Amino acid sequence: MYVFVYGSLCSGQQNHSLMDKADLVSRQAFIKGALYAGSSYDPLLREDEHAWTYGELYSIDPEFLPVLDDFEDVLPDHGDGGFYRKEAEVFTDEGSVKAEAYYWNGSETGKSIPHNDWKVHQYLQQDSYLYFAYGSCMDDARFISQQVHHLFEDVKGRGSLHGFRLAFSYHLEDGSRADIQESENDKVEGVLYNINKEALHYLFLREGVEAAAYRPAIVPVETDDGAVHQAVTFTVLSKKEDAPPPFHYAEELYRGGERYLSSEYIDALKQRFLHDLKVQNFQEFIEKRSRPYD
Repeated sequence: MYVFVYGSLCSGQQNHSLMDKADLVSRQAFIKGALYAGSSYDPLLREDEHAWTYGELYSIDPEFLPVLDDFEDVLPDHGDGGFYRKEAEVFTDEGSVKAEAYYWNGSETGKSIPHNDWKVHQYLQQDSYLYFAYGSCMDDARFISQQVHHLFEDVKGRGSLHGFRLAFSYHLEDGSRADIQESENDKVEGVLYNINKEALHYLFLREGVEAAAYRPAIVPVETDDGAVHQAVTFTVLSKKEDAPPPFHYAEELYRGGERYLSSEYIDALKQRFLHDLKVQNFQEFIEKRSRPYD
């Protein structure tokens, strides 16, 4: 059976050890409901057909369910003033399943949590962040032209996001933009930056967070030394089928990635742009490249 968690039981949170015997199915699962910050550490999920809450999906042994009920202080018969458990549809990049979820039924409401993602809410309480760029933000051309280059000078290096694939699922009139989607045996390479709040504000604008184009997400990124770091990145809210990006966007992604990413990843990206997505003018661009891969 499945359970959806959205607070302190999520990976990287203070009570995640309780999920040691559960199997992670999706890091970027979502469910209908609105998320609020209560008086305690744990967030409060209320049923809401007009909102989405993001969390994680796990497969568990049915015998483990009473342990979670006890942890959540579930009240019988949906009693007022506490949590109740209910089966709900949980969505992932690979489809949806029915899962158990814990909702709040008390009088306390608290403040709405921005982006309805507890992990994002907790991570952004810091004064500095690790940012994982996998698309055009690997390139510094727009940083320079928009006079924000100084905000992205602290480059940690190449990062790898395992269990995801590079997609092109955000469609605009001139073509698609990059996205990450969960895919068990795939990997996305990108650039890991150390950034501050000013840089994060710039990224929120550039990624169209307020316009509901992308949303922030926290992902585990592995660096070349084998260490795994929690980092903020951005993923498309309303995903569509892969479509070709415009040449100028593919150029930025390829040029930026060429500086930091593995030659194998860049070779695969080149082949994808040339043959799978058939990006216009990309063959001419490649022929003009004289600098070998790093």
